[in-house]
Amino acid sequence: MSLRVLTICTGNICRSPAAAALLGASFPGTLEISSAGIRAVEGADIDPQIRELLAGQELFPALHRAHTVTVPELSGADLILTMTAGQRGMVLELVPRVLHRTFTLKEFARISADIVTDHTVAWAPRADEESRLTRMIECASRFRGRSSRQGSDDVDDPYLGTPKDYAQAFHEIREAIETIHAAVRS
Repeated sequence: MSLRVLTICTGNICRSPAAAALLGASFPGTLEISSAGIRAVEGADIDPQIRELLAGQELFPALHRAHTVTVPELSGADLILTMTAGQRGMVLELVPRVLHRTFTLKEFARISADIVTDHTVAWAPRADEESRLTRMIECASRFRGRSSRQGSDDVDDPYLGTPKDYAQAFHEIREAIETIHAAVRS
């Protein structure tokens, strides 16, 4: 059974679908990925600028229908990755019991890298990516707050911004996912 990962942003048309597509490309066949919004633009497709940035990575997601996150989605996810600390807080207001598996995307990437650097995780011999990611999620909850690295764990919303805003958000999402993938593969 594959891990269920839920990515969350505000409108579910820019950051969370981009993160879902990039995660799917990084972990093909390993994750069951979905995305949702805190205040989704119900039924909307991926923002054209994000779709163009994904195409630049050779990713062509099928038609997307934005929707507002539900309690069953949150309860059923093995890992919840929000784009901002505020969104993480809103998720935890809805379902407090998912704290141990809810992170901002950048926070989870930072913690994943720290766990590997500090040799906190011992992989089973020949463990597959799903097993390694499962172990990473377990450790990340205990490792939260230990990092000495500073900086924002938020990916700013590019919606209705400049092309530079979209490119910056996309870059931050892609970089965080690359960090997670490298940590899991180490």
